[in-house]
Amino acid sequence: MSFSLRPTFRRTALAAALILVAGLSAAAPAQAAPPRPAPSLAPAPLPAPIAIGPGLFGLHINDPLSHYPTAPFGTVRLWDSGTTWRDVQPTPTTWDFSRLDAQVARLRAARKDIVMVLGVTPQWASKRPQGPGNYGPGTAAEPRDLRSWRAYVRRLAIRYKGKINKWELYNEPNVKLFFSGQPKDMLNMSREAWTQLKSVDRNNYVISPGVAIRTDNSPKWLDTYLALGGGKYSNAIAVHFYVRARQRPEHTIGYLAIVRKIMAARGVSKQPLWNTESGYGRATTDVRTNEIYTGNTAMAYVARTYVLMAAGNVARSYWYGWDHRGFTGLYLTEADQKTASAAGKAYGVTYKWLVGARISGCVLQKTGTIAGGYVCSLVRGRDRVQILWHPDRTRPIRVPAGFRSIQRLDGSKKPLRAGSVLSIGPLPVLISTAR
Repeated sequence: MSFSLRPTFRRTALAAALILVAGLSAAAPAQAAPPRPAPSLAPAPLPAPIAIGPGLFGLHINDPLSHYPTAPFGTVRLWDSGTTWRDVQPTPTTWDFSRLDAQVARLRAARKDIVMVLGVTPQWASKRPQGPGNYGPGTAAEPRDLRSWRAYVRRLAIRYKGKINKWELYNEPNVKLFFSGQPKDMLNMSREAWTQLKSVDRNNYVISPGVAIRTDNSPKWLDTYLALGGGKYSNAIAVHFYVRARQRPEHTIGYLAIVRKIMAARGVSKQPLWNTESGYGRATTDVRTNEIYTGNTAMAYVARTYVLMAAGNVARSYWYGWDHRGFTGLYLTEADQKTASAAGKAYGVTYKWLVGARISGCVLQKTGTIAGGYVCSLVRGRDRVQILWHPDRTRPIRVPAGFRSIQRLDGSKKPLRAGSVLSIGPLPVLISTAR
């Protein structure tokens, strides 16, 4: 099967609770008329709005012992934290769980759900020990003997039974410097890991290898892996929803449509979809190629990402990362890797906006004063809530009847008067019928 990565402008059903148009229009809207309400500020009623729990808000923390987040979050994905196979078994007969033990203890004490990512082959176990890899020679290859992989997975499963029950089978296997084998090799590893994890604890929850969706080969790789039977060895499908250079959060809508189409074609559409890694921008030693986001843009991207993930019925979304510097170009902390940046604070505000609410979908406005903008509808108890933004420019609307307060990403809250004019721009705002 072949899938295009370029977002289109047709209407696409991404999930029962998502009403969006894939892609964005770069053209400027027509000259605005005097401020008036958009013709539709809510989607059609849906039978089962999606409840949003803390698990949607995931983080990567490179050093959770020293850089524990100050923003609220629900779950952690252990990756780039010194806890890979290469780290815990540096030689065939040597095991070192000290760093992983400490991280698991810290996170469990805080009652955070943990996802353990399997993999990064030690050089001694590698089928191609001199081959290139992001973590050193041989680390991207599959093991030359599956017995070593089996022993590693089983040892982890036994040691952390009752402490970790969610396991991601691999990181970005469609990226050669992470995995240089073929989909069939990954299938063999997945089968072995599934068998060991489930035999130790049948309640272990297994997440498929996390495919990076922005690469040219990603739809084909994911489709091939699932066609080979990869879905038999997972309870959820993982994708890394990084967008391409200079793309914005709204471009994930097109990528979501691609993934949902593949899942449906390969019979795994009932498995939850997880975004196990994403972020924005690029940081390199060559400043000419850097793509860095700060201030209002960074705050807006964080909030819009999580609202769209919730609306797209993505079960979990793990931001990369809390305390990292480099690789991506949108940071949740300042240079000390501890103090929340403006974007980090927006992450916490968005958590408070969404967790505990039920979202019925988002609508891309096609007409009215905020044509090209988004309106997402939620319910919190007896209160109606809308989150609104326009990705390109600031546009006016009149406050709809019944809405009494507005909240912004800086945490501020003010009363609203029905009929007054409200400016909607790239920074999402939340309006509510609650005072």
